[in-house]
Amino acid sequence: ENLVALFSHQWRRDADELRRLFDGFVVRWPVEEFLRELEVEPSVAENGPPDALFERFVSALATRNQVGTGHEVDGAPPLTAEPLLDSPTLSNERPTPTGSLRDRIEAARVDPAVPGSVLRAIDNNFENIDGHSKAKYTEFIETLLAMPCGRIRPIEVGPREFSAGLEESHFGLVAAKELVSDFFANLIWRYRSFSDEDAADWHRTGSAFLFVGPPGVGKTSLAISIARNLGIPFHKVSLGGMRDESALRGHGFTYEGSKPGAVVQGLIKMDAMNGMFIFDEADKTEPLAIATLLEILDPEQNHLFHDKYTQTTVDIDLSNCHFILTANTLDTVPEPVVDRCQVVHLGRYSVEEKVEIARRHILPRLRRVHDIAEDVIDFEPDHVDEHLRFLIHNYTHEAGVRQLELVLRTLLLRLQRRNVFENDAERVVITRQLIKRSLEEPGRPASINSEDRVGEVMALGVNSERGVGGVIPVQATRVPSTRGGDGSAVSMVHATGNLEKVMDESRRVATTAILHCAHQLDLDPVS
Repeated sequence: ENLVALFSHQWRRDADELRRLFDGFVVRWPVEEFLRELEVEPSVAENGPPDALFERFVSALATRNQVGTGHEVDGAPPLTAEPLLDSPTLSNERPTPTGSLRDRIEAARVDPAVPGSVLRAIDNNFENIDGHSKAKYTEFIETLLAMPCGRIRPIEVGPREFSAGLEESHFGLVAAKELVSDFFANLIWRYRSFSDEDAADWHRTGSAFLFVGPPGVGKTSLAISIARNLGIPFHKVSLGGMRDESALRGHGFTYEGSKPGAVVQGLIKMDAMNGMFIFDEADKTEPLAIATLLEILDPEQNHLFHDKYTQTTVDIDLSNCHFILTANTLDTVPEPVVDRCQVVHLGRYSVEEKVEIARRHILPRLRRVHDIAEDVIDFEPDHVDEHLRFLIHNYTHEAGVRQLELVLRTLLLRLQRRNVFENDAERVVITRQLIKRSLEEPGRPASINSEDRVGEVMALGVNSERGVGGVIPVQATRVPSTRGGDGSAVSMVHATGNLEKVMDESRRVATTAILHCAHQLDLDPVS
């Protein structure tokens, strides 16, 4: 019924857009139940051509909306000739700026959504646009006029459709999608009562999530999927390498070449005050940028956010924005940042989950991007899952699926070049033997050697080349320790090589722990 309401709203506006939505829907979703809700004949739904089905569908919508249904949509009133909510793509939109700067300023004066602080900042700087710094002051006023003050994008999707959209875009991640759906189902319910008249008083409906998981498990793509399923815009910002707060808060506009910070730029790009900010690499945030990030995330402060470029007299309300931060590990995310977010852990995928992801998402995307049809290159019939497991076990060693996508892309493109382009094959069937001939099996990660050899051990450490932790080979020589004057054991362990300070400290802690627990471990600390 939520979908019926959505199509009914679009039916009253734009026939071409309705056809586009309908074609996209029937490709992605089972359509039988939906058409039965509209009382479309089964013969048309199952066997009719697309054009005939669409014409019958439009006719059913027209009939339904003329007579009403008497059904309720998640507590909303019955469908009538008037829409329940405005379309999120058309609602509350201002026309594209036209006319002179003076005309647009006058238009802003009569717009109740524009705060008085913005108008005062414009008035205080307008007289300078005729001076020698005209370009600077004009750009400043243009930025203030472009800010989407008071613009709230309605959310029309239903809770069931939102959850179904997440299931369609991401396989697995059950616990993460449950946590996300819990919050946004309530948000969708709250937006049922929203109208354009409420925009000025619409506060504190935003959220802050921290997605934590290994690379390639879908943290950023899940955040994008949430925004798209809600029908709100999003803006992506990388926190890694931000040296100070100016990247987020901007510089004073009196400086040459100054720009507003990433937050204001994102608001202008999204053209809404309830969009989604995706902050990547939160575990690599520089200390000087943390204070501003805390202010952005804190619901008690972010309704009074100040950008240096737009001056501290202009309050920017971020309380309706949604913030999703991503990090590979929780250990290096600043503790105050963690306290202001709901942490959502995205664990590693199992082999079976990777198989499903490859079959449902990765392979269709690679075929679409590189235009490789199934009738040209495809896996052996009835052996697709078996060959995907073989690729996963032998050619990837990761928690996510990023490396798997690279392996599949390499395989398809190599087979296309060697077999189709060079040998004029009309159809290539992928077998296990063909995979072995086409791909060079990568070396496996280091593991503990079963043989007890003096001089070489495998130990947990940091791979200095890749910058990640893991099991790495370490050359070691056994030496006896000596006793001090008080009879205590003195470590004679020394480290060489590029261990860096942190690794050397870890080595000292490990040595101390072994000597302290020598009795429990049945070790002789002297030998």
